[in-house]
Amino acid sequence: MRYCRDTGASLHLIDLSPWSREAIHNQWPALVSAENLERIATEAAVELGELVRRDYELAARLLNEPGTPLVPAFLRSWAGDPTWEERETALAGRLAELFGEREGGRLVYVGGWQHLLAAQGCGTLYERVARLRPRRVLLAEGIREKCL
Repeated sequence: MRYCRDTGASLHLIDLSPWSREAIHNQWPALVSAENLERIATEAAVELGELVRRDYELAARLLNEPGTPLVPAFLRSWAGDPTWEERETALAGRLAELFGEREGGRLVYVGGWQHLLAAQGCGTLYERVARLRPRRVLLAEGIREKCL
């Protein structure tokens, strides 16, 4: 929002609210259950920076090695899920619509890197907007460190 304010760029929230509400409704009760909170409290603490570093390493590997069989294996848990497909379709449609409205044809999508994986036939957001010739970029090291 600060970037938009400073540059005059517009901000559009494009994710599906019903999807998020359903995920919260279905998953949060288990996450905040007494049993789960007790288990979390007794586990050895893992440094947040280490978790973020691992996630970025996985993201970089899967995004930069499109031919690897790891990508379809990683996506297998989502691909074919009607809710996931509906979400990817809606995101792609909204991005294509916004892209068509941009005079310079420049648009930035900020979101989960999993949507940007390329695995033939898995129906990811990236595959659905491929005709727009998107460029995928992970946050730079310096930016990541500031976020921690």
